Amino acid sequence: MIVKTRSDLERELGLEYYVTTSPPIRGKIRCRYEDFIVEEVLRDGTVITIDSCEKVKIPIRGPGNYIRAILVKRGCDTLSAVYLLSRACKVPFHAISYLGLKDARALSAQLISIKDCKEPSILLTIKKGKVEIAKYVRSPLPLKRHELYGNRFTIIIRKIPLPPEEILSALTELLKQVHLTGGFPAYFGHQRFGTIKPISHKVGKAIIMNDIEGAISHILTNLPEDFTSQKLNATYSALNYEVLILKHLMKKRDDLLGAFKKVPIILQRLFIHAYQSYLFNKMLSARIRLGLPLNRAVVGDLVGFPHAGSIHPSCVFLAEKSNIEKVNRLIEKRLLSVVLPVLGYATIRLPKHKAAEPVISILEEEGVSADSFSTPHAPKLKCPGTYRPLTFYFEDLKVVQVSPEDESSCSLKMRFKLRRGFYATVVLREIIKPKNVIECGF
Repeated sequence: MIVKTRSDLERELGLEYYVTTSPPIRGKIRCRYEDFIVEEVLRDGTVITIDSCEKVKIPIRGPGNYIRAILVKRGCDTLSAVYLLSRACKVPFHAISYLGLKDARALSAQLISIKDCKEPSILLTIKKGKVEIAKYVRSPLPLKRHELYGNRFTIIIRKIPLPPEEILSALTELLKQVHLTGGFPAYFGHQRFGTIKPISHKVGKAIIMNDIEGAISHILTNLPEDFTSQKLNATYSALNYEVLILKHLMKKRDDLLGAFKKVPIILQRLFIHAYQSYLFNKMLSARIRLGLPLNRAVVGDLVGFPHAGSIHPSCVFLAEKSNIEKVNRLIEKRLLSVVLPVLGYATIRLPKHKAAEPVISILEEEGVSADSFSTPHAPKLKCPGTYRPLTFYFEDLKVVQVSPEDESSCSLKMRFKLRRGFYATVVLREIIKPKNVIECGF
């Protein structure tokens, strides 16, 4: 049975279906930053915790040109925090490495590294309300992505209009169904696009199509409703690119390319990544709509090793008549997964036969191809692409507490881990099944 999303915004972002039919518990997330805690889990099992950072042993310490530090954020996105640190430490933005972009509307703890920080003691004085360095050590090496296993989430859903026994019953039913379907659908979550004004993927498409005017138009729709021209005179960071674009256009009205270049290159890439994510979501939804399985391969599918949300092309191969039975046995043991492309210029292998229909239909609908991501007009922005599993599981799920909030509602506190590249909000949408994702805190 195919269950369509209850949300118009989710349809717009390609998250068109649920894989469970369990009743929605409803409720709201992120009522407070402490309701959505994100803590990194390293490959050696170390958890970069919020409340006991002084006890965390930062790995790979020793003499060297790098500082490794624990960054704690409250209601702040990772890039803004990195920008603040780069100014405080007087190092370039790119001198700071991190293992992932954590939720902005959350309380999070993550590991970072800083190259050539001359006065590391200044890190412990950075307490800007939203950003704090809890601990640091010297290190000979910068952070590398392979060091990250995933993230641990501690989440409270509030204002659930159900008694505790019905909440637990719905969760039990959901877990049974997730097991049968092979996991949660590996959609890219809402925050990849922005939920209040989801324009990132639209800007990304405009960039790869060399439509600079369109990209700027989409960006400027993201200005707050109370924005006035007087605010142009305020001091803004390099990440307030909307204002920087407006300032440039006020001086040089016809210089669209110059205005767009005010957007930092790292954000330009993130726009393109958002469009790649949108295409994947649409392909995954098309596969569900066509009735193709998520937890079993059909002849023509591509399969790979599902260690994380991104699978290198060298670890992907074709399911054929000669190997389909063995492939499906390995999928059942969670050693393999059916994958779809996160499209890029180096995406050579695509599914075949019936398995190709979800990919071909979406690319035709969008009018793009793998070559679109070579961006000859902007070589620094070209994206090679990768592959992504169709499903994922959470680990170490624990229902911490279900308790009444008032006479008409309850709260649910839960904790679980996800491997890197997967989204807690995709888990939560199956539990809450929100109709209005903004009101529900997504």
